[in-house]
Amino acid sequence: MWILYVVAAAYLAYGIVFLVKSWNVLKNNYMKGYAFFLIMIVLGILIQLVSKSLFGETYEVEAFFETIALLGLLVTVDCNDSLIDRDTKLRNNIIYEINVKLYKKYNYKYTTIYVKFANLAYYKNVLQEDSYDSLIDFITNRLTYVFNKEEIYRYDNSTFVALLPKHPLCEKWMLRK
Repeated sequence: MWILYVVAAAYLAYGIVFLVKSWNVLKNNYMKGYAFFLIMIVLGILIQLVSKSLFGETYEVEAFFETIALLGLLVTVDCNDSLIDRDTKLRNNIIYEINVKLYKKYNYKYTTIYVKFANLAYYKNVLQEDSYDSLIDFITNRLTYVFNKEEIYRYDNSTFVALLPKHPLCEKWMLRK
């Protein structure tokens, strides 16, 4: 049983270290999920230890609390709805900013290409909804043809961003007129 407690303590320590290292990078909702995760695990361990020492009985609640903690963490972190643009199914500006912070934190070299479409808001007002959706689909398809879908973000209604690994050809391509 003590081996299981040591393994649980190791996972808890790893979770705390990851939380501290990622504090400035992750979004506030993610931080709430990690805090909930850690509190539930500590609570389960404490109830397990206190019940055994005070009452002489062991209530097997630690696994229950860890299950609830992992479920809360999964729901918080794995919810991609806030990270995906509904119209294009591309990643949005929230995940773009998180990735840029991570790249800067870990000194990852990258190239950013902004593609801004002039008067796209005008076309949204003038065109029928089906025609505007077709236009957005066309733009998305052209961008995903040029770049990988994982590298493209819809930053706002008329701006798309491609976040590419730093490569000499990217710099040479960007310097051309």
